Amino acid sequence: MCLIYLLEFVLYIFTLLFPMAMLDFWVAIVGTIMNFLHRSQIVFALSLGFIFGVVFVFLDVFSFRTTIFWCSLFVFVIVLTHYRHGWAILSSIWILGFLIGFAYTKEHLKGIDDYHRSGEVITAQATVVSEPRRSTRFLNVEAQYDEGLRVLARAPKHDLIVLGDRLLLGCTLEAPETFDGFNYPRYLSMRGVQYICKDPKISVSGHNQSFLAQLAAFRRAIESGVTLSMRSPESGLANGLLFGGNDRLSDELQDAFSRTGMSHITAVSGYNVSVIIMVITLVGIRFGLWRKQAAVVSLVAIVLFVAMIGFPSSGVRAAIMGSLVLGALLYGRVSQMIGAVVLACAAMLLWNPLQIVYDVGFQLSFGAVLGIMAFFPLLERYLVWRDKTPFLIEVIFMTISAQLFVLPFIAYHFQTFSAASLVTNLLVLPVLPFTMFFVFLCALFYQILPILAVPFAMVAQGLLTYEIAVIEFFAAQSWSAVEIENFSWPFTFIYYTVLLGVIWWFLYKGWYGDRI
Repeated sequence: MCLIYLLEFVLYIFTLLFPMAMLDFWVAIVGTIMNFLHRSQIVFALSLGFIFGVVFVFLDVFSFRTTIFWCSLFVFVIVLTHYRHGWAILSSIWILGFLIGFAYTKEHLKGIDDYHRSGEVITAQATVVSEPRRSTRFLNVEAQYDEGLRVLARAPKHDLIVLGDRLLLGCTLEAPETFDGFNYPRYLSMRGVQYICKDPKISVSGHNQSFLAQLAAFRRAIESGVTLSMRSPESGLANGLLFGGNDRLSDELQDAFSRTGMSHITAVSGYNVSVIIMVITLVGIRFGLWRKQAAVVSLVAIVLFVAMIGFPSSGVRAAIMGSLVLGALLYGRVSQMIGAVVLACAAMLLWNPLQIVYDVGFQLSFGAVLGIMAFFPLLERYLVWRDKTPFLIEVIFMTISAQLFVLPFIAYHFQTFSAASLVTNLLVLPVLPFTMFFVFLCALFYQILPILAVPFAMVAQGLLTYEIAVIEFFAAQSWSAVEIENFSWPFTFIYYTVLLGVIWWFLYKGWYGDRI
């Protein structure tokens, strides 16, 4: 600590004794930025630094003061000695973004672990602010009191409580607790939930006819139509594909999904949305649409999809990620689109920095999108002739690209390494967009006239039966999954180092050609 104070004093004296030198120094820096750096480089460095700053807070390596000191010292030394070089200025901008992300996250975390109202009894009017989620035993309801306090209440599983309901909610406020190494309080804080409602007394007193509530009612009607049009468990998987969530599946089938690494298909993330949006685009191109026309069709489909599920944050993020993938693959500007992904990630973390640690969908979205952007053009261009690439091969390449990047995340969050994951994904994901398409048509026509939904339901039922059969077959194999008790972060670091090294090597060799 004494060394830090001493160096800070030296930097301060230098600034006082050499004011003219500092003026010339800053003029040179501005000249370097104007002459050698493009604004996209500046934004990329600042955004990337911000992301690393957010991550660094959760690593909890250094204190805020120590981090600021060492970053300031590094900037001072490197800029003072190399201020006429663009890379030195970019490094300084990266560090500036790093400090902004670090400071912002530190400020955001202040007070979120303060549960001073724990034990307080409250009875007042509240509104259900998100679609309740059914677990094996409860109906989890997130409700917000009129005073602004948001709580999680557990109601009986079969209670008919929906988004937008007005409740007379009485409960004892209880602080959430960490379990099995998972920081449940921080996870709830990410969702805006401050307390768990202990011993809730719930009575529905009305309904708020907001736009989101009406969309949720439309979604429930769609879900009901799918359930009535198909048999179980296919209907449960169909609704999970459309609206997210695996609570409609049996425990045995959920376990089969986990063993084969297929749990992600029932999560609303950039992973499945990217696959959907690209398949719709490729189908449109195959049927004679121009690229921009196919892109418009894809974007409209994604907007309709997100609207149906009520514009949740995960769905909006997935739509943004899917759109970025679409832009990268249509216009071949992978490097620029990667910059757009980094900027989007920084913007989302600015909205809520807790997402990067406690939101699985956030991690899967960015991992899948970066994988598709980095590897899909390479596989498409150098493993086959582009003009002769079969449509199914393109979908498989996209699946492999996404899988390569999200594999460690799936292993970490689901505590399972699935040896059957890649082959199962290759057999299931290419038909998944078509399944969702026919499920959607079935649900749509059911709302018009149930009899019109029958042919679409039959096709969707067959595809869903195939997908479930594939998943159950591989889940039954003794070698399909290995339980992971202690996840290895060093192995993950090595994995991504090798992966990024391969990408860099192809970039350096110019193998991406005009796609960069």
